[in-house]
Amino acid sequence: MSLDVLAIAAHPDDVEQTCGGTLLRMSDMGYRTGVLDLTAGDMGTRGRIKAYDARDGKLLWTFFTIPGPGDKGHESWPADSGK
Repeated sequence: MSLDVLAIAAHPDDVEQTCGGTLLRMSDMGYRTGVLDLTAGDMGTRGRIKAYDARDGKLLWTFFTIPGPGDKGHESWPADSGK
């Protein structure tokens, strides 16, 4: 799925507090919107991108930027990655 508008923030809730209204307005105008939080709000993170349906808030998919055990490419990362 492609997006027309992507809001990027350092922490969860940053987008909602700074430009959530703008994203809602853009969605109402027919634009496909998304949010990218760069951290999970904790000390160590694998980095993840989540897509939510703009109409009902349902989680559509999650992509981890650092692969975990069992994920393709995990062996190429240091043992403590994402902890």
